Amino acid sequence: MVSWNELTARLQSFFRYHSEEVFGLGLAVLVTAFIFSFRDWGGGEFNALLGLRNLLLVVIIAAVSFFFRTACQKIYALSEGYNSTFRLWYPGIGIALVLSFITFGNVPLVLIGCMCNAFNIKLRLGEFRHAFSYFHNAMTSFWGIMGNLIMAILFSIGVYFFPQNYFFAQILNNSINVM
Repeated sequence: MVSWNELTARLQSFFRYHSEEVFGLGLAVLVTAFIFSFRDWGGGEFNALLGLRNLLLVVIIAAVSFFFRTACQKIYALSEGYNSTFRLWYPGIGIALVLSFITFGNVPLVLIGCMCNAFNIKLRLGEFRHAFSYFHNAMTSFWGIMGNLIMAILFSIGVYFFPQNYFFAQILNNSINVM
């Protein structure tokens, strides 16, 4: 881990989302929002207006959740001298959608992609880098889970104070199930 000043300098220079990542995260957000709002398109009968409202709320929730998760992972990777990028996994998205249709949205399986680390030569100048570290890869993944837990804790406080609010209930459900 580097000093706070070095980390802020690394974030200013290297923390960015590339167009491929933005497209992948956008598609992942839409698919995840559809999966989590699949059962919320009306009680006994179909209601398009209610369904679109719930879908829009879950899109916002999924976007915040994925951005926070990937940001935590990117920040940790930069602190260790790696560039971390999000890669979409198309077969996983297909499996998640098929399972959502088969179970009528009762099993929200989210298989969207992964974060891939690569050496950033500029950040590792002067450091011994014999091989790629499995520990740093594991910790990058761990920080994704920690990001979801941090969001779940923050929004569980919102659920505690506003128990009937759909937004807080869905964001808590989304941040826990995306892990």
